[in-house]
Amino acid sequence: MTPTYEVCLTPALLPHFTLKEKVIVVVDIFRATSSIVAAFDAGVKHIRPAATVAEALSHKSQPNTFLAGERDGKPLIDFDFGNSPTVFLENARKLAGKALVITTTNGTKAIEAGKGGAKIVIGAFLNLAALAAHLKAQQHSVICLCAGWKNHINMEDTLFAGALGGLLDSHFHISGDAALLAKQLYAKNQEELFNLLKSASHYQRLAKFGVEDDLRYCITHIDVSQHIPKLEKGMLVVE
Repeated sequence: MTPTYEVCLTPALLPHFTLKEKVIVVVDIFRATSSIVAAFDAGVKHIRPAATVAEALSHKSQPNTFLAGERDGKPLIDFDFGNSPTVFLENARKLAGKALVITTTNGTKAIEAGKGGAKIVIGAFLNLAALAAHLKAQQHSVICLCAGWKNHINMEDTLFAGALGGLLDSHFHISGDAALLAKQLYAKNQEELFNLLKSASHYQRLAKFGVEDDLRYCITHIDVSQHIPKLEKGMLVVE
């Protein structure tokens, strides 16, 4: 039987999906899942996603562990890092071989929401091709879970879902209007992604904090990583 590819445009819609025995691809392009992939590119050993600030802070005293996170786009007090893929890469020597605990407004909550699936993996434009190849090899049905913004749909996650759907099209049955919509949206705009997303609500929200370099990196650095972070026993790890 051909596996299916579905898209959940916001975690608020997840109760309407059947997660059992499906791979859940969590995506939060601006910026959590892009930051997670970049952190592994920087040499982080493993990452613990925390749904709340209190949960993240409970790990502060652990050796060789850094805390990273944000709320509403702003870095958190008493944390070592914000939620920035470019900053993680710039601090590769500091982060290499260390553990990272991360909590974000949307992305880490989406990871928590997806735990009813058979497996959770992390998607970003950074690892798009590698992720598609991984999913084709697994041959399990897939739900792309877009983190969105506080249970609202956002454009950047939807575009990623469409890009992934386009790469999986010949091996998976594209199931549901959300997956079809995302696939067509990406196909029509793939040459102008960055210009299109500059008008998106979340881009404009985050740009006010002076993180345009992050936003550009998340969109323009496509297929730069081979890392496929996966959740195992509460930790994100890569092979």
